[in-house]
Amino acid sequence: MLNPLVALVMTLSAGPIVADLSSHATASETLRNAVEQGRQARQAGRTGMSPLLKGGIMASEQLGDSPIGLAIEDIVGAGRWRALTEPESAFSWLESELNGVRDDLEFEPILEAALPLGFPGPTPVREIELKQYPAYRSVSTNLNGDDPGGAFWKLFKHITSNDIAMTAPVEMSYDSSGDDLRETKMAFLYGEPQVGTPGHDGVVEVIDANAGWVVSIGCRGRETDAKIREAQDQLVAWIAARPELNTEGDLRVMGYNSPMVFGEKRYFEVQLPVQRTATSIVDFGSKEFASSWQVINDSVMGGRSTSMIWSTDEGTGLFIGNMSLENNGGFASVRSGPIGEQLAGAGQVTIRFRGDGQTYKMRMYTDTNRRVAYQAPFETTKGEWSEHTFVAADFTPVWRGRVMGQMPALDFALVSNLGLILSDGQEGPFRIELSAIETR
Repeated sequence: MLNPLVALVMTLSAGPIVADLSSHATASETLRNAVEQGRQARQAGRTGMSPLLKGGIMASEQLGDSPIGLAIEDIVGAGRWRALTEPESAFSWLESELNGVRDDLEFEPILEAALPLGFPGPTPVREIELKQYPAYRSVSTNLNGDDPGGAFWKLFKHITSNDIAMTAPVEMSYDSSGDDLRETKMAFLYGEPQVGTPGHDGVVEVIDANAGWVVSIGCRGRETDAKIREAQDQLVAWIAARPELNTEGDLRVMGYNSPMVFGEKRYFEVQLPVQRTATSIVDFGSKEFASSWQVINDSVMGGRSTSMIWSTDEGTGLFIGNMSLENNGGFASVRSGPIGEQLAGAGQVTIRFRGDGQTYKMRMYTDTNRRVAYQAPFETTKGEWSEHTFVAADFTPVWRGRVMGQMPALDFALVSNLGLILSDGQEGPFRIELSAIETR
């Protein structure tokens, strides 16, 4: 259970910030009207069950297959059974359950400190969502069976002595492999990843976390082991129904509130880190690979650079050539044939390569404006296999080397072609070998 001391210092930051969560307004209003109509029917001498049941069904349909929509569906089913078996208490029970759901639909978490840079907002209560976190820096300490209150003060001493602002949430990691939950680590998150320096600082350690995905469920009330276990079970079932996801880390709880926030006003998230199952976009070993990629060098503008691309006996793609700066040249590139909608639904694109120490750029094109390339750089180490993972926000639209500020941000779902370009201003031979381009 998250110790109430964990977020005490959040109140030392700026005043409360109310999260801008979806209110599920339509379904909430449907339930409100259903309860009111049910009460009016009761006053007229009827059971009042019909308006409640109809309103519940409508709200469930409005919310679709979301966890809270399915929860309403279960409540309606139980309400019908109670109407047959316990008619005297059925109305009161169903009214209470629907009002409870409505309260959750309208709930807005109170954030007592700012979120770290680029963090997604809180997940709505009872809902489960897949969301991406940016790379971030934190200071953490292992609990090793210690009281979380002691860990809190170790972390508090670190941030105050280094003049680092408190953020929300506080991260608690758990070992959930046994019958009991066991807290293993507590972390305060830095507001920006550039703040501070990684490494040990006495009994705490400043560490960097890579960007990644989690499946998260929003929860109200005090962070009890029972609630955390129940939320974990829901997350596990949700992930199991999605074969494109694999659990890739320990259970964690993100606590947002200090002891100054009481009871059902409290909010926390239970999360499981996940990784998308990789799906290959390009088969570099196929006979059609080389013929489907087009070489485009600075020769189109009078330059003298040369390049070619082909498939190796090892099933990789090899892009090699010679860079020349003569006649105002200085770039060599390749562009794939159409890839269909292979990037639709992707959150990340990963390229695996063995380079020559130069900086290349990954390119993506859309049918909206085929002359504009969205590009993002990646560095290589000579002779070593490496990989680089991109998100859509990494890409900048360019045309003939100039940034196009009026173009919309890249949407992976619209990508029709891929490409590579070398334009780092260095003359001489170049070589990059590609083994995979995958989506996750």
